[in-house]
Amino acid sequence: MVKLKKFHIFILITTSFFFIFAGLGYSFRLDKSIIIELDQNKIINSNFYGFGAETLPWLWTKENLKQGINENDIKLNFGRIREIELPLTRIFVPWEIWNPAADYKTFTFDSDGMQSLCKTLDIYQGMGTRVIIVTVDWLRDSPWYDVKKSSGAVLKLLECLVKRKGYSCIHFWTLTNEPELTYGWLKKIPFKNYIQIHKLVKEGLKEKKIPIEIIGSDDIESKSWFKDSVEFLFDLADVFSSHMYLYPDEIESISTFCKDRINIINNKTKTAMLKPFFICEFGFRGPDFSSHNNSLMKSFDYGLLSAELCIDALNSGVSGVSIWCLHEILMPDGKKMNIGLWGYKDEDWWPRPVFYAYSLFTKYVKQGSRVIGIKNQGHSQLKTSCIEYGNKKSIFVLNKSNLSRKIIINGLDCSKPLKRYLYSSKSVPTKDQHMLKFRLIKFKDFLKDKIPPQSLVLYTSW
Repeated sequence: MVKLKKFHIFILITTSFFFIFAGLGYSFRLDKSIIIELDQNKIINSNFYGFGAETLPWLWTKENLKQGINENDIKLNFGRIREIELPLTRIFVPWEIWNPAADYKTFTFDSDGMQSLCKTLDIYQGMGTRVIIVTVDWLRDSPWYDVKKSSGAVLKLLECLVKRKGYSCIHFWTLTNEPELTYGWLKKIPFKNYIQIHKLVKEGLKEKKIPIEIIGSDDIESKSWFKDSVEFLFDLADVFSSHMYLYPDEIESISTFCKDRINIINNKTKTAMLKPFFICEFGFRGPDFSSHNNSLMKSFDYGLLSAELCIDALNSGVSGVSIWCLHEILMPDGKKMNIGLWGYKDEDWWPRPVFYAYSLFTKYVKQGSRVIGIKNQGHSQLKTSCIEYGNKKSIFVLNKSNLSRKIIINGLDCSKPLKRYLYSSKSVPTKDQHMLKFRLIKFKDFLKDKIPPQSLVLYTSW
């Protein structure tokens, strides 16, 4: 047996203890953890307006009440809207419910459709939600041919809603939905009409002292229409927007889509005040996709797709996002809108899985939030974003891969625990309709966690 001197024994013991404790202390780091770093000095967006949804405001119309909708249904729907705390919503106000004759003078501001609209606006008025009004036309003969009279009629509507009825929640007006269809492909109304109507409405809002901003373009993925709108409406519009309806395999194109449009706006800007860009409608196309149907929205994957769009939009500098649409409803044309975060009365208003994922963005990304820089070592299957409001933060981590991922997040205040929400196939409620549950996590120096495969995690101090 070899005899060891005391010095050698000392070295052997101390070396052993060093490796034992080093392994205990840093095994998480050494085990291929993905390091996520916050960059407080990089401000991607200093004023994010929020994540919203399209509200089809016909819950109280006679057609829907005939389906047996009662006060309990209304209470459930409005309770859910309050629960997800929508900071932004977009609402169609078709000519058919306020000037069905399109004669620019016979206004039906107390029609069944307008009464249902006002009851919908009541809830948003109390929540502080910013409302976008869209004066869509589904008439056989478009009202937009007569520039002066149509703009005057729009001003009558907005004056009624804002000044007479007192809906200060209405912050934005959009001329019509996807105008390249109306002004380019279908009804062949001259583009000059489109420009002139915006000009007259802008002047009228100022003259009547109605504090509403104008959203321009609102195209459905038509870059040429968007570019022309920015070129000719730049001094008239306060915000520019587009719509996105992607096939799932096109998901990686989101950042390019957004940055291209933001660059078009910025290249036109002559001052340091940049005009915001919104995605005012988005969705993902399933095999049966149409204006009223999309069975893909009922799938768990739709929540992951929506989360990825939200994260990419935040990191690309988008200022507001709205999903199509809030809930299923019977439309004025008698057809059922089978697209929504939750179903219709015939399904007991059951939430789709995407409801649970998307509500994390509506609730925990507040109006006026800052989007700050975040790095994750360039890992393509892990998407991250960080939002800051005052001294509170929300950090989203999306794991797209089929494997669990260990992460470490540096740069967080470790003096207080964070709430952790998980959207995964196992966490989505099936027996109740309540929001996702959270658990508190405490940490020192850095936050470490394991993200399940195909899941979204939110860490928030709210």
